[in-house]
Amino acid sequence: MGGGGIDIDKKGIGAMKKKIETWKITWTGILIGIGILLPYVTAHLWGMKGTVFLPMHYSIFITSIFCGPVCGMIAAIATPVLSSVMTGMPPLYPMLPVMVCELLVYGCLTAVLHRKVKNIYATLLLSMAAGRLVHSVVFALLMKFSGAAVTFSSAAFFVVEGIPGTMAQLVLLPPVIHLLGKIRGQYYSMDNSIEGNKMWGSCIGNTGTGNAEAIEKAKKMIREDICSFVVIKDGRIVYRDKGNGVKPIMKLLDTNRELLKDAVIVDKLIGKAAALLLCLGEVSQIYAITMSEAGRAYLEQVGIMAECEKCIGMIKNRKKDGICPLERAVGDIDDPQVAYVRLKETIAQLMKSAG
Repeated sequence: MGGGGIDIDKKGIGAMKKKIETWKITWTGILIGIGILLPYVTAHLWGMKGTVFLPMHYSIFITSIFCGPVCGMIAAIATPVLSSVMTGMPPLYPMLPVMVCELLVYGCLTAVLHRKVKNIYATLLLSMAAGRLVHSVVFALLMKFSGAAVTFSSAAFFVVEGIPGTMAQLVLLPPVIHLLGKIRGQYYSMDNSIEGNKMWGSCIGNTGTGNAEAIEKAKKMIREDICSFVVIKDGRIVYRDKGNGVKPIMKLLDTNRELLKDAVIVDKLIGKAAALLLCLGEVSQIYAITMSEAGRAYLEQVGIMAECEKCIGMIKNRKKDGICPLERAVGDIDDPQVAYVRLKETIAQLMKSAG
């Protein structure tokens, strides 16, 4: 039993986590393959230097952002090692250990910064700076241990040589990451229980199942203040509620959780608290009129496809002088079950204080 005497469906959450992990493993494998192929096709095959164009870096950055730091570090080790064995590039010494160390920085740091900074250009710049610094330091240390003379200029040579590749990454990676984000959202929105793995597609574009029409109708109802929360299944509006905040979601979790499972949700306002609860309800897709950055980041993290018309920095409290107490309560939580209990406790405390 969960908080407030409500039974939490651990089996459903476990299935969701398993689905996420399968997606990560699949994409990591694909991106490792691309990381091996890309340098060969763009550089080695034509006699161009990989140290100038840095083609292997692309797959590591993408793996880290979409699959997390663990997968990013796995790709950072596997990609250069397999490439060295299969194509002879990078050479086993000293460049292979140098590249592994540099790519490990990208594989781990990029994922962390992407969640914290929430700006792709700042994330890439900071990661690149750290990785290039590690590249120089490791190269200098290896040369010193080998007895070779090392100067600052020789250690920094590869960093300067790679400036064209770094600039190209800053131009090409953001749109590629944006495109792959959409593809990832479509993958996650596959419903295994309806007519043999139909793919939902985007909220707005899915006219085949009637969701697009239902979503537009739900948006209109919310704008006209008829309701604030709508549940759509099989292209039909099956539930609506005019409650504020997370109340409608809590109500369904407590009384009719099955209605949320695999549903498309249209909501007036989605923050991280609502995102966590909808994840617990195992919804398929979310459309919000307004969504907080924290809510969007969490939904991206767990792979629930989400769209919004407006994204805001944070959801404020009623006095508009700080963050909403429910958002604060789950600020450091990523587990939907833990969030459910914490929110129940916070709501009880707020009601007690108000009374």
